[in-house]
Amino acid sequence: MMINTHYNCSGELARCATPQSAICFNDGMPNPRDCSVCLCPFGYGGTHCNRRVSQNW
Repeated sequence: MMINTHYNCSGELARCATPQSAICFNDGMPNPRDCSVCLCPFGYGGTHCNRRVSQNW
């Protein structure tokens, strides 16, 4: 969230603060382009960032 503040993206995220927005886990956040899915941090996936993604390098 700190980077969103730095780049002044909080207005985009405020648009997703509705009951229809996705509930995101593991520090994920609603996708500003589609509030029903989450943008997940590295290592997590799924609609709500609740799935651990295996790292096959």
